[in-house]
Amino acid sequence: MRLPAAIVLPLVLACAVLADPPAPEDVASAVAGLADDNPAVRAEARKTILRWGDSDPEAVEKLLPARHDDAEARAQLAEIRELLKERASILHRRERVLAAAGEDEGLKRATEELLKRMEDAAFLAPAQESPVRLPETDDVLTPYVTAAYDSGKPGVARVMEALLVDGSLAVRRSAARILYYHGSAANEKALVAALKDKDSYIRGGCALTLSHYGVKSATDAIKALLQDADPQVQQHAQMALEELGAALDPAELRKMLKSDDPNVRRRAVQMFVAKGDPAILDEIAPLLEDRDPQIRTLVADAMAQVGGFRWDAEGERQKAAKEWWEGRKK
Repeated sequence: MRLPAAIVLPLVLACAVLADPPAPEDVASAVAGLADDNPAVRAEARKTILRWGDSDPEAVEKLLPARHDDAEARAQLAEIRELLKERASILHRRERVLAAAGEDEGLKRATEELLKRMEDAAFLAPAQESPVRLPETDDVLTPYVTAAYDSGKPGVARVMEALLVDGSLAVRRSAARILYYHGSAANEKALVAALKDKDSYIRGGCALTLSHYGVKSATDAIKALLQDADPQVQQHAQMALEELGAALDPAELRKMLKSDDPNVRRRAVQMFVAKGDPAILDEIAPLLEDRDPQIRTLVADAMAQVGGFRWDAEGERQKAAKEWWEGRKK
């Protein structure tokens, strides 16, 4: 049952100033606000719950209800839980990462210095905003690796595995890059898990890391990324599969050609064309009628590349490709 905004809003505002951790009834009042008709009440309720989670996110998460009848509240609770888990990960970063570093004094000292830098929001800002410029370019991660290498490559890789599940996007991106250069096949489990990260840079990068170290047992997990919503991730997955010598069989590619996602259909055409076999024309020619204009153009280009078809006027190539194809079938 939804309480009137006039009742819920004062309750939520009062909850915001209570001492941590909140009492179950305080959390219940805030959760009720997540289902209110008034957007201001919902926003304040969300803010209040997250504010409680700043100091003890795990305790607050345990007080949240497992279910809720209101769809809006369910969606908000799911997002709040994820944010609380990320916060808990950051709070436990030091103990988790130092445990991964082990007993080697050199590695522990280098890792301590790295953790101090990772508490600096300004240091992590470039990687948080874009994967193009990671902290490594600021001469921090590279010296860390150099200093820690006396302890051996596996020690560095263990630390990066611990950071690959961090609540900070910038930290995870940095760990993913370091594992590409300084990881090994022994990192398979952590890298495969990271293929489901929310960040596309990490998903694609970890696929390439797995292929870089020849982890053929990760083939199926990488193939799943060919259906990823991000075209760049699809491309990285394709590159990884090629490096592993694990090209998709025709049946899998035909299934991709019929996908509802135009990015997946486009990737399937490109992978068919990479085979360089004129027989692929039978598979891709129907996509000259595809509803996506980019795919129609891609297929016409493929016919020129693989089948020998040529056109004169740029604007007429799709029409000419269809006519050529009909004549070839006859």
